[in-house]
Amino acid sequence: MTRRLVAAVILPSFSLSPPLLPLLCMPAPATSSEEFSDDKQRLRKHLLKQRTLAAHRYRSNADARQRLLTLFRLFLARRANDSPLSPCSGYLPIRDEIDPRPLMEELRLHHETELLLPVVVGADKPLVFRAFDGDETSLEDGAFQTKHPPERADEDIPVLMLVPLLGFDRSCRRLGYGGGFYDRTLEGLETRGLQPLTLGIAFDAQRTESLPVEAHDKPLDAVLSETTLYRRA
Repeated sequence: MTRRLVAAVILPSFSLSPPLLPLLCMPAPATSSEEFSDDKQRLRKHLLKQRTLAAHRYRSNADARQRLLTLFRLFLARRANDSPLSPCSGYLPIRDEIDPRPLMEELRLHHETELLLPVVVGADKPLVFRAFDGDETSLEDGAFQTKHPPERADEDIPVLMLVPLLGFDRSCRRLGYGGGFYDRTLEGLETRGLQPLTLGIAFDAQRTESLPVEAHDKPLDAVLSETTLYRRA
Protein backbone atom coordinates (compact mmCIF):
# COMPACT_ATOMS: atom_id res chain seq x y z
CA MET A 1 0.00 0.00 0.00
CA THR A 2 1.34 3.44 -0.92
CA ARG A 3 1.55 5.91 1.93
CA ARG A 4 0.24 9.38 1.21
CA LEU A 5 1.42 12.77 2.39
CA VAL A 6 -1.44 14.86 3.64
CA ALA A 7 -1.40 18.64 3.61
CA ALA A 8 -3.40 20.51 6.21
CA VAL A 9 -4.31 24.14 5.59
CA ILE A 10 -4.87 25.86 8.95
CA LEU A 11 -6.59 29.22 9.12
CA PRO A 12 -6.28 30.82 12.55
CA SER A 13 -7.43 34.18 11.16
CA PHE A 14 -8.88 35.34 7.86
CA SER A 15 -5.66 35.14 5.88
CA LEU A 16 -6.12 33.54 2.44
CA SER A 17 -2.55 32.33 2.12
CA PRO A 18 -1.96 29.92 5.05
CA PRO A 19 1.04 27.61 5.09
CA LEU A 20 0.76 24.00 4.00
CA LEU A 21 1.86 21.59 6.71
CA PRO A 22 2.94 18.18 5.33
CA LEU A 23 2.07 15.40 7.72
CA LEU A 24 2.98 11.73 7.38
CA CYS A 25 0.00 9.54 8.26
CA MET A 26 0.52 5.88 9.04
CA PRO A 27 -2.05 3.31 7.88
CA ALA A 28 -4.21 1.69 10.54
CA PRO A 29 -3.08 -1.85 11.42
CA ALA A 30 -5.09 -4.79 10.14
CA THR A 31 -7.33 -6.60 12.62
CA SER A 32 -10.27 -9.00 12.70
CA SER A 33 -13.76 -8.06 11.51
CA GLU A 34 -15.09 -8.28 15.09
CA GLU A 35 -12.40 -5.90 16.32
CA PHE A 36 -13.14 -3.54 13.42
CA SER A 37 -16.79 -3.48 14.43
CA ASP A 38 -16.03 -2.94 18.12
CA ASP A 39 -13.49 -0.21 17.38
CA LYS A 40 -15.92 1.61 15.12
CA GLN A 41 -18.77 1.42 17.61
CA ARG A 42 -16.60 2.80 20.40
CA LEU A 43 -15.38 5.58 18.15
CA ARG A 44 -18.90 6.45 17.04
CA LYS A 45 -20.08 6.87 20.64
CA HIS A 46 -17.08 9.03 21.49
CA LEU A 47 -17.33 11.16 18.35
CA LEU A 48 -21.07 11.71 18.76
CA LYS A 49 -20.37 13.29 22.15
CA GLN A 50 -17.50 15.34 20.75
CA ARG A 51 -19.64 16.58 17.88
CA THR A 52 -22.48 17.63 20.17
CA LEU A 53 -20.12 19.75 22.26
CA ALA A 54 -18.53 21.28 19.17
CA ALA A 55 -21.91 22.06 17.63
CA HIS A 56 -22.99 24.09 20.67
CA ARG A 57 -19.82 26.18 20.49
CA TYR A 58 -20.08 26.60 16.71
CA ARG A 59 -23.66 27.87 16.68
CA SER A 60 -22.73 30.80 18.94
CA ASN A 61 -19.46 31.61 17.15
CA ALA A 62 -19.93 33.80 14.07
CA ASP A 63 -16.16 33.89 13.46
CA ALA A 64 -16.02 30.09 13.19
CA ARG A 65 -18.87 30.07 10.68
CA GLN A 66 -17.09 32.71 8.61
CA ARG A 67 -13.82 30.75 8.72
CA LEU A 68 -15.61 27.68 7.39
CA LEU A 69 -16.87 29.68 4.42
CA THR A 70 -13.46 31.30 3.85
CA LEU A 71 -11.75 27.91 3.81
CA PHE A 72 -14.37 26.57 1.43
CA ARG A 73 -13.60 29.40 -0.98
CA LEU A 74 -9.93 28.51 -0.66
CA PHE A 75 -10.75 24.88 -1.47
CA LEU A 76 -12.65 25.97 -4.58
CA ALA A 77 -9.84 28.26 -5.70
CA ARG A 78 -7.17 25.58 -5.29
CA ARG A 79 -9.02 22.58 -6.70
CA ALA A 80 -6.98 20.59 -9.19
CA ASN A 81 -7.18 21.63 -12.84
CA ASP A 82 -10.19 23.86 -12.14
CA SER A 83 -12.34 20.73 -11.96
CA PRO A 84 -16.06 21.35 -12.60
CA LEU A 85 -18.37 22.30 -9.75
CA SER A 86 -21.73 21.44 -11.26
CA PRO A 87 -23.70 19.47 -10.43
CA CYS A 88 -22.81 19.28 -6.73
CA SER A 89 -24.47 17.10 -4.12
CA GLY A 90 -24.92 18.61 -0.70
CA TYR A 91 -27.03 17.53 2.23
CA LEU A 92 -29.26 18.97 4.93
CA PRO A 93 -27.77 18.53 8.41
CA ILE A 94 -29.31 16.11 10.88
CA ARG A 95 -28.78 16.11 14.62
CA ASP A 96 -25.54 18.00 15.36
CA GLU A 97 -23.91 17.80 11.92
CA ILE A 98 -22.13 20.93 10.78
CA ASP A 99 -24.43 22.93 8.49
CA PRO A 100 -23.24 22.92 4.84
CA ARG A 101 -26.05 25.11 3.51
CA PRO A 102 -23.98 28.33 3.44
CA LEU A 103 -21.45 26.45 1.28
CA MET A 104 -24.20 25.21 -1.01
CA GLU A 105 -25.53 28.76 -1.36
CA GLU A 106 -22.01 29.97 -2.18
CA LEU A 107 -21.91 27.47 -5.04
CA ARG A 108 -25.40 28.26 -6.29
CA LEU A 109 -25.14 32.06 -6.15
CA HIS A 110 -21.51 32.62 -7.14
CA HIS A 111 -20.66 29.62 -9.31
CA GLU A 112 -24.06 28.89 -10.92
CA THR A 113 -23.84 25.36 -9.59
CA GLU A 114 -26.75 22.97 -9.91
CA LEU A 115 -27.41 21.49 -6.48
CA LEU A 116 -28.46 17.92 -5.74
CA LEU A 117 -29.54 16.14 -2.57
CA PRO A 118 -28.94 12.45 -1.84
CA VAL A 119 -31.83 10.01 -1.59
CA VAL A 120 -31.74 6.66 0.24
CA VAL A 121 -33.65 4.25 -2.02
CA GLY A 122 -32.79 0.99 -0.26
CA ALA A 123 -30.79 -0.41 2.65
CA ASP A 124 -28.13 -2.03 0.45
CA LYS A 125 -28.29 0.29 -2.54
CA PRO A 126 -26.20 3.30 -3.55
CA LEU A 127 -27.61 6.77 -3.19
CA VAL A 128 -29.35 8.56 -6.02
CA PHE A 129 -29.19 12.34 -6.36
CA ARG A 130 -32.11 14.62 -7.20
CA ALA A 131 -32.14 18.27 -8.20
CA PHE A 132 -32.63 20.75 -5.36
CA ASP A 133 -33.59 24.38 -6.05
CA GLY A 134 -32.99 25.58 -2.51
CA ASP A 135 -36.66 25.47 -1.46
CA GLU A 136 -36.73 23.23 1.60
CA THR A 137 -40.53 23.40 1.84
CA SER A 138 -40.75 21.18 -1.25
CA LEU A 139 -38.73 18.35 0.31
CA GLU A 140 -40.08 15.02 1.50
CA ASP A 141 -39.13 13.04 4.59
CA GLY A 142 -36.60 10.30 3.95
CA ALA A 143 -34.80 7.57 5.84
CA PHE A 144 -32.67 8.32 8.91
CA GLN A 145 -34.28 11.74 9.55
CA THR A 146 -33.16 13.03 6.14
CA LYS A 147 -35.15 15.08 3.65
CA HIS A 148 -34.96 14.82 -0.12
CA PRO A 149 -36.57 16.17 -3.29
CA PRO A 150 -39.69 14.37 -4.55
CA GLU A 151 -39.49 11.57 -7.09
CA ARG A 152 -40.53 13.90 -9.91
CA ALA A 153 -37.29 15.89 -9.50
CA ASP A 154 -34.58 15.30 -12.10
CA GLU A 155 -31.78 12.90 -11.19
CA ASP A 156 -28.14 13.58 -11.97
CA ILE A 157 -24.64 12.44 -11.03
CA PRO A 158 -22.54 14.91 -9.00
CA VAL A 159 -19.03 15.90 -9.99
CA LEU A 160 -18.52 17.45 -6.54
CA MET A 161 -19.86 15.86 -3.36
CA LEU A 162 -20.17 17.51 0.06
CA VAL A 163 -20.15 14.53 2.39
CA PRO A 164 -21.43 14.34 5.97
CA LEU A 165 -19.45 12.24 8.42
CA LEU A 166 -19.08 11.25 12.03
CA GLY A 167 -15.29 11.07 12.17
CA PHE A 168 -12.19 11.47 10.03
CA ASP A 169 -8.42 11.21 10.26
CA ARG A 170 -5.55 13.14 8.69
CA SER A 171 -5.52 10.76 5.73
CA CYS A 172 -9.06 11.97 4.98
CA ARG A 173 -10.50 8.56 5.77
CA ARG A 174 -14.12 8.82 6.84
CA LEU A 175 -16.21 7.19 9.54
CA GLY A 176 -19.94 7.32 8.86
CA TYR A 177 -22.96 6.00 10.73
CA GLY A 178 -22.49 2.43 9.53
CA GLY A 179 -24.95 2.23 6.64
CA GLY A 180 -22.24 2.29 3.97
CA PHE A 181 -24.28 4.47 1.62
CA TYR A 182 -21.49 6.81 0.51
CA ASP A 183 -18.96 3.97 0.20
CA ARG A 184 -21.35 2.00 -2.02
CA THR A 185 -22.16 5.09 -4.05
CA LEU A 186 -18.52 5.98 -4.69
CA GLU A 187 -17.65 2.39 -5.53
CA GLY A 188 -20.52 2.22 -8.00
CA LEU A 189 -19.44 5.44 -9.67
CA GLU A 190 -15.85 4.22 -9.90
CA THR A 191 -16.95 1.08 -11.73
CA ARG A 192 -18.49 3.41 -14.33
CA GLY A 193 -15.30 5.41 -14.66
CA LEU A 194 -16.63 8.35 -12.64
CA GLN A 195 -14.68 9.92 -9.79
CA PRO A 196 -16.39 12.95 -8.24
CA LEU A 197 -14.36 15.30 -6.08
CA THR A 198 -15.30 14.51 -2.47
CA LEU A 199 -15.18 17.00 0.40
CA GLY A 200 -16.13 15.93 3.91
CA ILE A 201 -17.60 18.58 6.22
CA ALA A 202 -17.02 18.23 9.97
CA PHE A 203 -15.95 19.89 13.18
CA ASP A 204 -12.31 19.65 14.16
CA ALA A 205 -13.45 17.79 17.28
CA GLN A 206 -14.47 14.90 15.01
CA ARG A 207 -10.88 14.27 13.93
CA THR A 208 -8.99 11.29 15.27
CA GLU A 209 -5.41 10.23 14.60
CA SER A 210 -6.36 6.96 12.96
CA LEU A 211 -9.51 5.10 11.95
CA PRO A 212 -10.12 1.36 11.73
CA VAL A 213 -10.20 0.86 7.96
CA GLU A 214 -11.72 -1.92 5.86
CA ALA A 215 -11.25 -2.62 2.16
CA HIS A 216 -14.58 -1.07 1.15
CA ASP A 217 -13.97 2.22 3.02
CA LYS A 218 -13.45 5.07 0.55
CA PRO A 219 -11.17 7.98 1.54
CA LEU A 220 -12.23 11.51 0.76
CA ASP A 221 -10.22 13.96 -1.34
CA ALA A 222 -10.38 16.55 1.43
CA VAL A 223 -12.09 17.36 4.70
CA LEU A 224 -13.15 20.87 5.71
CA SER A 225 -13.55 21.87 9.35
CA GLU A 226 -14.23 25.22 11.01
CA THR A 227 -10.45 25.71 11.43
CA THR A 228 -8.65 23.59 8.86
CA LEU A 229 -8.74 22.31 5.29
CA TYR A 230 -7.23 18.82 5.23
CA ARG A 231 -6.16 17.55 1.81
CA ARG A 232 -5.33 14.02 0.74
CA ALA A 233 -2.20 14.31 -1.40
